[in-house]
Amino acid sequence: MIVFLFLLHWQWMAVLSIIISWLSVAITVTKVSFDLDMNVRKRHYDPWFYGYSPSRRSRRKVAQISLFLFVLAHIACRTSAVSFLYLTNPIWLVAFLSADMGFYMLYKVRAHT
Repeated sequence: MIVFLFLLHWQWMAVLSIIISWLSVAITVTKVSFDLDMNVRKRHYDPWFYGYSPSRRSRRKVAQISLFLFVLAHIACRTSAVSFLYLTNPIWLVAFLSADMGFYMLYKVRAHT
C-alpha cells in the first residue's frame, strides 16, 4: 500500500511539472509578444504587423489573457499529440516531426532568399 501511494505521488508530481512547464512557456510567449508589440519603434517601422494590442488598458488585458489562453491550449494540445503519437507508433512520430521541421526549414530558407 505504501509503494502504491508513493508511485501515485510521483505521478502527480510529473503531471504538475508538465503543467508548470506549459504555464511558463505560455507566460513567456505572451510577455515577449506584448513587449515587441508595444515597442514604439517597431510599430512605426511596420504598423501592419505590430499594433495588435489595443490602446485601452481594459481591452489590452483581454487581448493578453486571450493570447495566454491560446498559447496554453496550443502547447497542451501539441505536447499531448506528440505523446499520443509516440504511444501509437514511434515511427509515425519521427515522420511527423521530420515533416514539421522540414516545412519549417523550407519556410526559413524561402523567407531569407
